Order: sequence, then C-alpha cells, then structure tokens
Amino acid sequence: MHDAAIYIRLVTEADVEAVFHIRTSVRENHLSLEQMAAMGITPDAIREAIIAEPCAWLAEADGKAVGFAMVDAEEGCVFAAFVLPEWEGRGLGRRLMAEAEASL
Repeated sequence: MHDAAIYIRLVTEADVEAVFHIRTSVRENHLSLEQMAAMGITPDAIREAIIAEPCAWLAEADGKAVGFAMVDAEEGCVFAAFVLPEWEGRGLGRRLMAEAEASL
C-alpha cells in the first residue's frame, strides 16, 4: 500500500469530502467538523474557494486521497497542510507544501 506512486494535483469539487475526511483524521491540530463549521470552514466554503481560483492540492495514492494543502493567495500563505496519519513520514507534506508555495 505505501509503495504506491503519489500524484499531486489540484483539488476539484468532487474532492471536497475527501479533504474533510483527511482534515478530521489528523493527529496534530485536530478539529471536528463542528469545530471547523464554527470557524466558517465548511464544504460549501471550500467549494467556493476552489471554484474562485486554484488554491488547494491533493496527494493521491492508488486513487485514494491521502493529503492536501491549501493557500490563501490574498494573504500570501499556506494555511492548511495535512496528511493521513498512516501516510506521515513519507515526504508527502513537503511535496504538498512545495506545490502550494509555488502558487503564491
């Protein structure tokens, strides 16, 4: 499973559920769906952001979403970068950060 090729690509509307699954599965800086909603981070808000401009990247292994990163172009920063716990330590976070930072 972990020998799979990893592909980094832009997040699409169809990926929003996977992004939220990854975000709520992390060990560090964990937030529940309810906590994120209270902060204004909802599936609709993410959909609107990715429709407005390319701002999020997904790491895929064998067609499964295993990590993502997201930028705020106006602020000029990466504000989210998360990898499923079972995929930590494989360089995915660095690859996602590189893609995200290159867009700023």
